[in-house]
Amino acid sequence: RTDKREVVAARAVKVVKAFRKRYTLVHVTDAHITKDWAGDLETGHDPCMKQIEQIVRTVNIIGPEFVIHTGDAIMDSTRPAVAGMDVKRKWECFYEGAGGVRTFHGLRAAFFATAGNHDYFQASNKAAQYAEYNGLRTFGFAYGTGRFMAVDDSLAKDMPAQIKVLDAFLKQAGPGEFRALCHHQPMNTDRGFMTANQLQLVMSGHIHRNSDLQFGRTLRLTTKNCGRPVRDNPGWFRVITIEGSKIVSNVALQYGDNKTLTPLLTLDYESANDGAATRNRATITNGFDMAWPECKVRFVMKPGAYAVTGGTVEQIIKGDKAAVYDVRVPVAAKAKAVVTIQAK
Repeated sequence: RTDKREVVAARAVKVVKAFRKRYTLVHVTDAHITKDWAGDLETGHDPCMKQIEQIVRTVNIIGPEFVIHTGDAIMDSTRPAVAGMDVKRKWECFYEGAGGVRTFHGLRAAFFATAGNHDYFQASNKAAQYAEYNGLRTFGFAYGTGRFMAVDDSLAKDMPAQIKVLDAFLKQAGPGEFRALCHHQPMNTDRGFMTANQLQLVMSGHIHRNSDLQFGRTLRLTTKNCGRPVRDNPGWFRVITIEGSKIVSNVALQYGDNKTLTPLLTLDYESANDGAATRNRATITNGFDMAWPECKVRFVMKPGAYAVTGGTVEQIIKGDKAAVYDVRVPVAAKAKAVVTIQAK
């Protein structure tokens, strides 16, 4: 809800049975949706959406608990100019996609976004425009003992008020074991808030390159752009695993080849995964030089009870029209893993 209207998101709830002590998040940034455009307004798309679609597919296989995008989701101009390209259309493209290409609402993980300096389109009141299409510019959420907070550093004049919001969040939620700040421009990190709250992690974008800098106990990370034209080498994301108060692993990756749209991590089903089958087989192919210990496979089967081999069942959803089995599967570096499901 904003002061102007109420908006209902297509995907807004992730039910968590239990918080994990060790969990993974994915950081993406700088999608710059609608910087370029191909085709007409209704059936065309931004070419960089194809790289983002591949990131989404890859991240769905990795299976993080949540994904955070730190600003410059859209672009305040479009080349070439497209008649009717307004702010509403731009945010639709960021969340839902366009021209048959899926973007961030294709994720199967919870998704959070912060504001960047390009996320305002012909607006006299920038804060109100962002709130109308995205909700809060400043917020915090807890995952188990983790505390994750977001600010809008592109309108820095109200930063003291935003910091008060985060202070209130930490007071209500408690400090937890792990504290992270998410914002867009790394040069605008509030050092006072970072030090006072002993943040372990700061995530940002803006500079379009991967960077790891240690400031005392705080690791400040920037991740290279997930979007923009192919010449700008898009397609990047960062996988961060946290356990308790510590960062266990942190790696920035590119999904695959931008020119051929070939991903390094793929998931293929033997039969249509649409709720009609009573048996199926999924193959994960990993071209990365690193292992993925908990890849996620979702089987959508005909209603009934099933046995799974090759993975560990994480969740079962029994519906009238389908039975959904979420399975975690370890995959070694440069290897394949196969998981099967069949009726008992």
